[in-house]
Amino acid sequence: MPYLDIGRRLRSLASGRRDRSRGQSLVEFALLFPILLLFVVVVIDFGRVYLGYVNLQNLARIAANYAANNPTAAWGNDSDSKVVIYNRIITDDARATNCELQPDSGNNNPPRPSFPGGTDLGDTAQVDMTCEFGLITPMIEAVFGSNTLSVSASAIFPIKSGGVAGIGVVPGPPGVLTAAFVGAPVSGTAPLDVTFTDLSVNGPVSWTWNFGDGNGSNDQSPTHTYAATGTYTVSLTVANGAGDVDTETKSAYIVVADPSVAEFSATPTTGTAPLQVSFQDLSGGTPTSWQWTFGDGGTSSAQNPSHTYTTPGTYDVTLTIDGPGGTATQTKAGYISVGTPLCVVPNVSDGSTRKIQATSTLVGQGFAVDQVGDQTNWRVRVQSPQGGLSVPCGSTVTIFQ
Repeated sequence: MPYLDIGRRLRSLASGRRDRSRGQSLVEFALLFPILLLFVVVVIDFGRVYLGYVNLQNLARIAANYAANNPTAAWGNDSDSKVVIYNRIITDDARATNCELQPDSGNNNPPRPSFPGGTDLGDTAQVDMTCEFGLITPMIEAVFGSNTLSVSASAIFPIKSGGVAGIGVVPGPPGVLTAAFVGAPVSGTAPLDVTFTDLSVNGPVSWTWNFGDGNGSNDQSPTHTYAATGTYTVSLTVANGAGDVDTETKSAYIVVADPSVAEFSATPTTGTAPLQVSFQDLSGGTPTSWQWTFGDGGTSSAQNPSHTYTTPGTYDVTLTIDGPGGTATQTKAGYISVGTPLCVVPNVSDGSTRKIQATSTLVGQGFAVDQVGDQTNWRVRVQSPQGGLSVPCGSTVTIFQ
């Protein structure tokens, strides 16, 4: 009936439109996906740099505060005990935030504090710092012309005690009680001895430490031993004579790891060139960086790399790891064996193949040819090695009249 025929045509038309719409959506998604992926990577890159900048600002304040509390330290002497603590504080905190500190104008790294007006009460301690952060987005590298981005921070703190015109040492100026501290080292293997340094300001008179492992202390700057592996959150609560209280908490601040033990495997370990080998890291001790040397001049910093050996030979492979558990190295001598690839010799000695044709066939398959005959284009009756044998690719085949 005509009505049924019209209904079928309408349903067919609607189905075709749905298929075209579905196909158009897939094409649009395929076009937009690379842009969305690039946007996500750019956001991650800038987020890393911004977080690094925030941490650098805080690191500069810690450094300036420490300098303001120790203005008379021998800042030009790296062996001075107060300078040693300062260097350790700054270096450990910078490493924890993936900050590559740059030296100051005097080529000191970490940068030294300066005292523009002197070291008396009322003067200031200033610290200027610059960090380089690695970029992972090629587009951002192209914009900045480098695969690193430098950010800087500066902090100024008033010197809190000292002599004033012969009056002698007087207390620092009043202010808001603020808890602050650092520990060193912040990672290592058990048992790990960590020295905590109180950097609190404005009159603390009592200190309550929580080391995160069920232990604590009321010393101002205690040393604590972590006996078990784990990640620990540390907090310091300080109070002053007026009853004010403040707390600083550093989450996952101390990492105690098992000792680093380098170990790896590879598949395959033998074969003919070119041989692609997949390496797998089996190390213990929670490593955070890997350095491979494959024995043929190739290297990698990936955790589980692949490498292609193009030249026959026997190769030593070395893996060096680094992490909270320290540095460890594993070398496996003669671990990868790469042989010469084999090719099957074609049969050109059937008595009907002439010299020119036989030579063309052999050369076309990568063999060298040696001819023994006294005519212009003689028939090949004998060859060595014989056809059908497997020999190293590129070998010489001799053909005889």
